[in-house]
Amino acid sequence: TAPFSLLANLVGSDEELDNVEFGFGEHSLNADAQEKLNTLAKALKKRPGLRVNIEGTVNAMSDASALAQRQLNTTLLTRSGYADASATSGNASTNENSLAGGENESSNTPGSVQRDSISGSNIPLEGPLADALLSYYVEVFTPDLNQEYDNMVAQLYPELANSDNEQSQKSADNNKEVINEESVNRALSIARYNKLRNNIDIPESDLILLADARSKAVKGYLANEAEVEANRLFLLNTQHDLHTEFSGVELTLEAK
Repeated sequence: TAPFSLLANLVGSDEELDNVEFGFGEHSLNADAQEKLNTLAKALKKRPGLRVNIEGTVNAMSDASALAQRQLNTTLLTRSGYADASATSGNASTNENSLAGGENESSNTPGSVQRDSISGSNIPLEGPLADALLSYYVEVFTPDLNQEYDNMVAQLYPELANSDNEQSQKSADNNKEVINEESVNRALSIARYNKLRNNIDIPESDLILLADARSKAVKGYLANEAEVEANRLFLLNTQHDLHTEFSGVELTLEAK
């Protein structure tokens, strides 16, 4: 980091210019990342004898989880009729264009439902998306839905448990007045969504594609937007470490 600190000082910045952070599962540069790269480019123009090595990295657990969530959301949108099946896919495989909302994917749907905004906690409890979640869940796991409901009620309302058989019918009637059906259904929706997401296996090759896409995004921005000479920017061709905690791009400096 010392060489980058010196570079930052040249342009009156205290930013850490040796890395660019990305959102989990993303390879698009946000405004903060672009601002950091603009600062780096400004400093590099004051030191023309330096070149930059660019290496994409992933946080295997968090990035894989984000990719799995995106894949599940694409599947749910397709099954619900909110997405064109020819433009989206529920397959486990992914490609560089689809890793972070590529142009081949449709994110706009009726009711302003967007793929990357869907989670178990905000899926509607009724309607096409709710139906898609339940049907897909049943298809994958073939569960006993009545038993799942009873288990969730017991989890949310442990105080309602009653072992007295003589009072069972009376207890059942009282329970109906106490139980908040919306809360139970929301908890079931979250549990089912998370189980489906956790069941998706993101292959190592997808994480490598993500790391590569990130490094290319940084190089492309520096060369095309920040106007750093392309011959000063190098993508490191190494085996990516898939077990780092950093989700983004790491930069190093070398003399030309």
